[in-house]
Parts: sequence; C-alpha cells; structure tokens
Amino acid sequence: TRQGGLSMRNRILKMSTAVAALAGAGGAQAVQLYGAVDTFVSYAKVGATSTAALQSGGTSTSRFGLRDSEDLGGGWKANFQLESGFEADTGRQANPGALFNRESWVGISHAQYGELRLGRVYPAYLPLNADPFYGVGKLSPFASFFMLAHDLGPGASAVAARQAKSIVYTTPSVGGATLKLLVAPSGNVTGPRTENAGAVAEVKQGPWHAAASYNAVWKLRAPGASQAVRSDIVSAALAHDFGKFTLLAAYNAIRPNADNTYLAQAATLGTEIKVGRDVIRASVAYRNVSGQPNSSVGVLVGYDYTLSKQSNLYARVGSLRNQGKGRMHYLAAPINTPGESMPFIVALGLRHKF
Repeated sequence: TRQGGLSMRNRILKMSTAVAALAGAGGAQAVQLYGAVDTFVSYAKVGATSTAALQSGGTSTSRFGLRDSEDLGGGWKANFQLESGFEADTGRQANPGALFNRESWVGISHAQYGELRLGRVYPAYLPLNADPFYGVGKLSPFASFFMLAHDLGPGASAVAARQAKSIVYTTPSVGGATLKLLVAPSGNVTGPRTENAGAVAEVKQGPWHAAASYNAVWKLRAPGASQAVRSDIVSAALAHDFGKFTLLAAYNAIRPNADNTYLAQAATLGTEIKVGRDVIRASVAYRNVSGQPNSSVGVLVGYDYTLSKQSNLYARVGSLRNQGKGRMHYLAAPINTPGESMPFIVALGLRHKF
C-alpha cells in the first residue's frame, strides 16, 4: 500500500542517516567542493580601436575544485587537491586539453617534517600576495610583465603559472621562514631531462613578508630540435603591513642562456588600502629588455566593494604604454602591434566564492 511504502522509505532514510552518523564518528570525512565564479564587463581603447566585452576572471580565475585531508595518526596527513579553471562567460574550460588544469596533486604532510606534493602544482615562485591584484593575468600589470618571455629570443621561457609533473617539498615553518623546493622531470630521452627546477624562500615576521626565488626552466629552441635553452629566473618581493594599508614591491629577471637572446627585467610597486571591509588597490609596473628598444609601463587602480563574505563587486581602471618593440598587454585587451599602447581600460565585475 502507499502508506506501507512511505513507512518503508522512512525506515531506509533513518537507517541511512544512522550509517552516515556512524561513519562520521569513525573519522570519515566529506571531500570539500570549493570555487569561484567571476565575470566582468570591460571597455578598452587599444591604439585607435575601442572594444567592449564580457569576460571571465577579473579578480580571480573562475574555477571549481575538490580537496581533502585525512588524518593518518602520529601527526601525519594524506592530502589531495584537484582544481579546474573555466571561462564563466562561455562555460568552456580554461584549458580544453586538461580537466584539472590548475592543480592536480596528491601528497603527505607533517607539522614537524613538512609537506610533499606530487603532480600539477603552483611553481616555486613568489607568493600571489606580492601583487595587490594577486597575479590575475586578465588585468594585473604584475602578471602581464613578470611572466612572459615571448620577446627574449628562441627557447626563452618564464616560470609557468602551474608546473606539471612536479615533485615539491615544503619545509615546516621555522621562526616564520619556509623553503619550497621543486623539480619537474620532463620524461624526455633525447631532449632536456628536466622542465623546471626551482626554490623559493619566504619569511614572515610581524608586519613584514619577504620572499626570494630562483628557477631554471629548460625549453627546446624549436619544435623537434635537440638543443634546449636554460632560462634563469630570479625574483624577490617585500611587503609591509601598516595596519590600514600595505606596501608591496617585487622584482623579476629572466636571462636565457643562449646566443641571440636578451635579458628582461621587471619591477612593480603596489598598495592595498583597507576601507572598512572594502579595499582600494593600486600598482605600477615597469619592464625593460636589455639591448633592445623595448620597454613598457602599466598602471592599474581598483576598488573592491564587499557584498558578503562570499561575494564582492569590483572596479578597475588602468593604462599601459609600450615603447619601441614593446608589446605588453593586459590579457583582457591584447596588443598585437609593437609599440602600440593602451590609453585606458575600464572593468566592472562581480565575483562569488563558494
């Protein structure tokens, strides 16, 4: 009968609830789902052309992920994280060739012995908070200037935004200092044996936060070639929190070790000013290529208006000037002609985190 069916279903539901409670008491954990959806409207003038667009990822990449940490006893934990970036304006994956294109790793950690991760990870590079715009490539001058090597000659390479096939060890904090070591074997037999080897040291003492990193990145000069070019990347960052505002500075140099290549140096200075729960952000970045008439300067100012703990509105206004062969750009409005500048770019967006 219908009443009997309802009674049976209620028993099953109660039994399921009891099993779930017992599992929780036994230490079973639920995998955490997290992410962010970020979309903005932009208007930019590049040269004599004006463009308006709806885009994804103005303050953070639109993404979703899964993560979990299991207590193994004795202070040891087993951890994993899978994270996928996507374009919220279209629903497409940020990298169609990889589902978990941002992070994909498994590892083990202990408070006294540090953490080991294996997989696709953040590189051994400066922390994201070295930039008041957190290195988001669509609008950040820091990301636009520091992470590119397209104009430094064949085989030149910058540090990847994520490094695949990595073995990473991070020491426990000692007096506020940590050291992160990374090596990424290439798996090649005839080409370079390693894609990236790097280290970054961080120190946090009171209001100060300092970091310095070195990376060696190997890349073939041309597809199918046997000769690989090693690019040495040296970076440093310093920040001081004054309470109501923070000052940040960073430096980056890329030096490919091969003929017909060039040295690129970039520097940035930024600030974050707290206005209640809201934040005013500003930064200026400069990049120069030695031995070439190639330099660029970019400025960006932003305001984040807090709607809730999970949602915020934001506004950005910026400008970028290229000189000589300079062809730097914000990803939100690419520049294709050397020496062409962007008089201004304006963006208004909404981000929701979960």
